[in-house]
Formats: sequence, C-alpha cells, structure tokens
Amino acid sequence: MAAMVALRIATGYGWLQTVLPPDSLPTRIVLSVAVPICLGALLAQALHTSVGFRLLHSILGQKWTAPFALVALGLCLMPARLPLWPAWTATVALVGASVVREDHGLAALLRFRPVAFIGTVSYGMYLLNSLCIHFVHVVLGSMGVQYPPVIFPIGLAVTVGVAYVSYRYFEPHFSL
Repeated sequence: MAAMVALRIATGYGWLQTVLPPDSLPTRIVLSVAVPICLGALLAQALHTSVGFRLLHSILGQKWTAPFALVALGLCLMPARLPLWPAWTATVALVGASVVREDHGLAALLRFRPVAFIGTVSYGMYLLNSLCIHFVHVVLGSMGVQYPPVIFPIGLAVTVGVAYVSYRYFEPHFSL
C-alpha cells in the first residue's frame, strides 16, 4: 500500500514520465488511485496492531487533535491550487484522531443529528461524490464560479441529497 502511494505521488508529479508516459493508460490507472483511501487503509492496519495503536495514540490521542485536524483540513480548502498532500494528511489525522479515543474533541459534534445523518448516508456519498462535484463544477464553472469555498458547500449539499435518495430508494434493495 505504501508503495502504491509512493507510485501515485511520483506519477502525479511527473517524476516517472520516462516509465509512465503522460496520457498513457498505465499513467491514468495509477493517477486514479485515491491516496486518502490508501492512507486510511494504512492507518487501519497500523491501528490494528498494539504497537501501532500505542504509537498513533500518543500522536493522535490528545483531546484537541481531532479539532486541530478539522481546522487544518478546512484551511486546505482555501487556496485554489494548494498541493493535495496537506489535505490528505489532515484527512488521515482527522480520522485517526476520531477513532483512537471515543471522547475526542469532536465527539459531541459527531453525535449532533445532522452530522449523524451524514454518517447514515456516507456510503452513498463515498460512491457518488465525484459525480456530484463534477456536476457542481460544470454548472458553477459555466457561471464563472471556480472558488473552492463556494463550490465545496454546494457540492456537499448536492452529494448529501443524491446520497439520501440512493439510501432511501436504491440501497434497501441490496441489504442483507
């Protein structure tokens, strides 16, 4: 998994152009790897061992770590052309800080009904967010709006709405 993350990052920065030519199918496949998902898998694997859990708990287990990671992630949305790795790091830190201790600094927020609702429809959000964000980009882009702090809340609302429709009318047909 770590090698896949390294390959994805190196390809994204164009460091492997002699091996993976731009616009080739292998390059597109490598660039389709979602680094945050890979990092989340690495986090889960590390937390599954006692040594990894102790180490990560010492780093992410402070009560303030989850709110700090959320603020850091929010700041990553501000510049239009920020490199992706700070957002990836903040996302993994936020997830890690939220799972290593139950009473983290965002626990009350996560129990808030609208936020808990997001958890209920989160699978649909995971599956459909790219389509929804693309739709919002196209619609707002045609109006000349390309500023992430405007696109994000609208994209989030569209994603939640579409995920709810999926949760309510589509997903029940596949539950066990």
